Amino acid sequence: MIQAEQFDIKTGKPIQVVIDGNWQTAIKQIEHSYLEHWCQINNIETAGRFSVAQFYESVCDTDRRQLESEDKYLVFSSGSEGYFTDRATAQLMTLGSSSVEPIYAGDLNAAHNAVAYGGLIASDGIASTSLPSARILVIDDEHRTHGSTPLVDRDGQTISASQLKPLFDKMGDGTMLVSERTMQALQTDEEKAQIALKAAERAGVGDDISTLAADIVQSDAAATAAARQEIALSRCSVYQFRAASPELPGIAKGTMSSSQWCDLLDVDAIISLNDIKGDDKRLSRLGIQKVSNFWVNRKATAQYGQQTVGPQVKYNIPEATRLEINPRVQEKAEQLAQVAGDYDALSQRYLPLLR
Repeated sequence: MIQAEQFDIKTGKPIQVVIDGNWQTAIKQIEHSYLEHWCQINNIETAGRFSVAQFYESVCDTDRRQLESEDKYLVFSSGSEGYFTDRATAQLMTLGSSSVEPIYAGDLNAAHNAVAYGGLIASDGIASTSLPSARILVIDDEHRTHGSTPLVDRDGQTISASQLKPLFDKMGDGTMLVSERTMQALQTDEEKAQIALKAAERAGVGDDISTLAADIVQSDAAATAAARQEIALSRCSVYQFRAASPELPGIAKGTMSSSQWCDLLDVDAIISLNDIKGDDKRLSRLGIQKVSNFWVNRKATAQYGQQTVGPQVKYNIPEATRLEINPRVQEKAEQLAQVAGDYDALSQRYLPLLR
């Protein structure tokens, strides 16, 4: 987990909030993000390294220069938030070095990528996994091609164009196919515990010591049933994802599901070309390639036949308002409270600069 200190972009001062009756610095917690994985692989300590601030209308280049004098460099943005770090880390993230690949391609599009796709870097999730070594297949879903190199199955037999038609039919903008093992690795502890509990109930496992011998047999049956249910869940689930490898610039995003095509082609992931953002043409190279420390996170969850609900609808659903909308309003109110007694900061937040 990354804990980024929140500060006011004009004053540079930490935002203070009341927690358990005490004023404390506001912290944004980011879990299962690519930023955390990239730092871990490149041996970069994250504690106290990142901070975040909200942009507002009166922010100008003078503020940037002032923050840089305090060794706070804007390294990427996500919506109305800017993420800051020290100069050395910012340089590694944007340009890389002889031993570290940047998060996005360190070319003329670097600034564009940091803004357009900055949200992918700190996009947190509810679970993540990584493969020390992975084989990935990139497919051009628009032109229905995997490149010039023929694809072969696990037995070494070449797969014809007609045989690949069902695979191309499955792929599209925002699609990634992975193995059932990867989907299982992204199941949460809560989901696994719920599956195990239901399996135990169905098997009749009890807490009576007098039935211990029978319960042992039933527990084995429950464990087998739970394992089957985890596999079944991995087959029917559809997750929003982020995926990347620290050895190659660029991040993929979209929705993923499991597919036997991964087993057939002996690959860990099949990625649509349009999923990949901000790369230097290496990650998006068509065909199969090996990458190290391939990371995937799980964002939201959906099942086939279900839809997500947008915020404009949630405002009219009391339970959704309480759980999702109200916390956002509370966060904004706490941030406003920090500058309410500072007339200079308050005016800078809401009044445009006089030219």
